[in-house]
Amino acid sequence: MIISKAFAAIAGALISVNLYAGTGEFSFRSLAAAQEKSKASNGGETTSKKSEERASRTSRSEQQKSPAPRARPLPSEVFEIRFDPPLNADEATFLVPNTIHIDVRADMNPKSVSVSTGPTGTEVADAWRGFAATDKPTSLPNGGKRFEITVTSCRRVGNAFQFTVVTATKDTYSTYEGAFECRSEAARPIRISFPQKGDVLQVGQTYTLRWVGGDPNFPVEIVLSRFGWRAPIVLAESAPNNGSFVFTVPTGLQLGELDPKWKKGDKSQSSILLRQPDAGIVGGTGYISIVR
Repeated sequence: MIISKAFAAIAGALISVNLYAGTGEFSFRSLAAAQEKSKASNGGETTSKKSEERASRTSRSEQQKSPAPRARPLPSEVFEIRFDPPLNADEATFLVPNTIHIDVRADMNPKSVSVSTGPTGTEVADAWRGFAATDKPTSLPNGGKRFEITVTSCRRVGNAFQFTVVTATKDTYSTYEGAFECRSEAARPIRISFPQKGDVLQVGQTYTLRWVGGDPNFPVEIVLSRFGWRAPIVLAESAPNNGSFVFTVPTGLQLGELDPKWKKGDKSQSSILLRQPDAGIVGGTGYISIVR
């Protein structure tokens, strides 16, 4: 399954994507008529024509008695999806908090709706992970059922959604939307004023990290990442997004923490990253140097 790289222009409109094509039915009636014609071929042209006419009348009669079954309904006939606030078609942005409305036709006898999220640009089936599900719909004036799922943060949201409607008879109907980036409504780019790219910090010294932007409604995670490290050092797991944070460069920055192949002198290429996973925002300093 290949996911579209660009969002269709949505801007608040109802969205439906078809994934199922109509099914066909192979008929053995034409084969029976051909066999009848073959048997009669030794009896001359008249016998052959009579056999064909009988086969044709039989076929028409059977078709009248057994009408072709209706093809499975397409997802567009089954349910519609609406985001509130709407998806931003120009910036391909999904805003949080967001309430997703999934309206399902009443005659489909819907039982539940589930939502999965995952990255685009992959055909790996397990790249999709379950995000939320509900089996508590409300009734619509037209007799349909509306399922609602509220997304409060970007922490677990990938850049595509897949919706699956399950009926009481366990039939499933799926569709997906993509690609987009998740952002909070108050998101602003994070810009760090200190330290900046090229600055030098001393191990054991105390500094004040300063920045602007982000979302004031969500905390920030602050990490010190060093080129060649196996893992970054977390300076703060959940600091207020107030524009400043006092920290001391850890004295534990020893060569033993580095991958051996990166033991190159007493300077390191490092950076400080500010992350707001709930708001979908990341900001960084660029490479700075840390000396002992």
